Amino acid sequence: MPQPTILPLSPMATLLSAHMAQRSEKVLGNGHGRGRPQELLSPFGAAAPAPASGMMVAGTMSGIFMSGKTIPNVPGLLHPREPETYVFAVHEDGHTKMAAFKIPGPTATPVFIEGRAHVGKLLPVDAGAIGDTWDSAQNRNVRHEEYKVTGIVCRPSPQGAAGRPASASLAEVTVATSTIAVVPSQASPILKEIARLDALAAQGCTIDDRVYATKSICIARAFYAYTSLGRHTERIRRLLAQDAALARKAGDASEFENTLVSIVQMAYKLITARAARSQTDIMGGQMIVSTVQALWRALGTQQQLMLSHALREILELEQPDGLVAKLSEVCDRAPRCSSAQKQAFNLVIQHAGKLTDAASRKRGTADDAIHRDPIKGYVALLHEGLRYIFGHKPAGEPVFRTPVGRSPVGTMEVSELDCREGALERLYAVFGDYLDEHKERAFKSAFEEPARFYFDCVGDAVGRDHVNVHGLNWYLALVQTGLGFAMPIVADEADWCEFGLVDFWAGLTEEAWAHFASDENFGKEYGGIRALHGRTQSQWVAKHVHSAGGGQFPYGITGMSPPSRLAERIVDAGSSASQRLRRYAERFAHFFTQGFFVRRCFEALHSELKPEHAGFRRAADTLFSEYRAVHGIEALTLVEYVYDEMCLELDVEAVACFFGWCGLLQLTPTQRAKLSQLKAAVDASSKKAGGEEKHAKL
Repeated sequence: MPQPTILPLSPMATLLSAHMAQRSEKVLGNGHGRGRPQELLSPFGAAAPAPASGMMVAGTMSGIFMSGKTIPNVPGLLHPREPETYVFAVHEDGHTKMAAFKIPGPTATPVFIEGRAHVGKLLPVDAGAIGDTWDSAQNRNVRHEEYKVTGIVCRPSPQGAAGRPASASLAEVTVATSTIAVVPSQASPILKEIARLDALAAQGCTIDDRVYATKSICIARAFYAYTSLGRHTERIRRLLAQDAALARKAGDASEFENTLVSIVQMAYKLITARAARSQTDIMGGQMIVSTVQALWRALGTQQQLMLSHALREILELEQPDGLVAKLSEVCDRAPRCSSAQKQAFNLVIQHAGKLTDAASRKRGTADDAIHRDPIKGYVALLHEGLRYIFGHKPAGEPVFRTPVGRSPVGTMEVSELDCREGALERLYAVFGDYLDEHKERAFKSAFEEPARFYFDCVGDAVGRDHVNVHGLNWYLALVQTGLGFAMPIVADEADWCEFGLVDFWAGLTEEAWAHFASDENFGKEYGGIRALHGRTQSQWVAKHVHSAGGGQFPYGITGMSPPSRLAERIVDAGSSASQRLRRYAERFAHFFTQGFFVRRCFEALHSELKPEHAGFRRAADTLFSEYRAVHGIEALTLVEYVYDEMCLELDVEAVACFFGWCGLLQLTPTQRAKLSQLKAAVDASSKKAGGEEKHAKL
């Protein structure tokens, strides 16, 4: 089934309109409430009776809030359950405002606004626009907002054909032009990204084989260079490159400010833009708008465009509580050095990508449900929309219940996971999400926390506190250059500040590494490792490699700034620096061996504790059916194949073989030979059975 177009609008608009984007053309408005529907069909597929007037009905709503903001012309959406009813939704002050009209023929009646009943006078519908003005009192704030509704416009049906329209989407309207403009976005399939990275690896574009090659790393080569941050960065870059108008808007400083102000208004539930501009961050006390604007000005042109677009996606897809937390993270880093600013930029890109992925998954489940049962599918969409508006579930149970043993994705079953392509896409997506987390934790255990621990042992608080701001840029350069690993954290290769840089593994004892390398301490901060507190800190120091001047990495070798210079020295595999730093690559690689990685990965994904991992079990079961048939496996399910009878002991070898067959891991020569023998036996048996059948027919 084709994937629906991603339209990251407000939550209500996102849920109720995405499935219609494929079936309708955009409505063009002239800024005065009039529009021209183009090939608008009933969302239920079949033609429905036209209004009594014989006209096609298309609606837009405009209005004025108390804050002074004018609602642009917003197209209406045909109600999925109520005949002849059109719904309008706009966003202001962190709330989704709604209005609906019944259009039984040549008249229109306001039905409700913001979910509350509203009795309006009957309004005539003719070939022009209609209008009405009324006040709507807020539940908690006793204030009134004036809405003027215009543009319930009738046009003759094409060739007199009967049919009710459903507008293309509830979209943001550009006042300066006549075209309805949405914040464009699109899915970023991980299968295509992995295929691209795999092709690069096959062409020798990665350098891991030339520097710190290690056969102990079990993940597939394409995943060395994969991160979700890289995928989302490429997604936004591609969007901006494909749409010049979108790029111009993203580069407009005033548009950026408006988006930022709207985010702050939504996050802190503020009434006016003035209040948003003076709002301070709850954690650090910085003025949010001016702080993020300063970050935007400090970036290069391309990064400005990407930051602006990412914030627009966040505005449309995030909830207020999530916005407050993310603004605090950005404001903590934005006023600092260029390295911290780069981290703030990456935070925004990453978060926008996660929201877009989540919206894509939810939209995919909704589209599939509608495909299987249109009535129930549309009712479920309305249920979700109302839940977003009122902040709780409406009375009654959800339309869809997840069957026992099935993985919930949203609230609907997902048939795409029952086919090979859909199951692979989901499997790769959840594996990629886990791999990002595993890479970050491995970096903490192999680099960040041991370095901080060493600085703490020698009494250098400044060095300790700057490891995850400056020192990490050199350590990231080592991982990327030496192993070909892309990391979820992007290095600032131009950083000249050497605080936090030290040859810590030359300074710490081997026993210290044993504690950082253990499974139970994976990804922990050094302060949370109990064994490190059982003796004085000086006993963990094997050699004093700390230098007041810094910059000796490895110890005794200077001139490694910025990190790009370190990368050049590592590439020179014969150099003393490159050879002495090999230990760092090997210790990082330890966390990606089959013995360490496979169990943690499978158990994390199979539990589906994270929402991002939902669908793993069903996707894996779909692929296991094929794996089982190809290799003649007796076990009927994946769980039976990888666990013992009591489901207590995991067979890591079995998991590795299955994951390797799926393309997630590199199989060892022994595992590859084992699968080849199993497949050969199945092929021989099939060939023999076919020959016997042919002989019997003769």
